[in-house]
Amino acid sequence: NYSKEVIRLIASKREFLKNYNVKLALVNNAKTPVPTALKLLSFIRERDLRNISKNKNVSSVIARTALKMLSSRGRA
Repeated sequence: NYSKEVIRLIASKREFLKNYNVKLALVNNAKTPVPTALKLLSFIRERDLRNISKNKNVSSVIARTALKMLSSRGRA
C-alpha cells in the first residue's frame, strides 16, 4: 500500500520531523503505524494530546496513551 510506505518514509526523515505540524499530522493519521505514532506522542503539546485522546479516528492505543500522558502531567 503506497500510503503506508509514504507515511513510513516521512516518519523516517529528520527534516520532515523538525516540523511540529508534520508530527501532529502523523499521530492523527489513522494509517500511521502504531509504534511510529507512539514515538511521536512525546513531542505533542498538551492541547493536542487532549484532542488526540478524544479522536475516534486514531487507534485506541494512541488515544489511551495520550490520555495517560495528560494524567501523568497532571492535566487530564
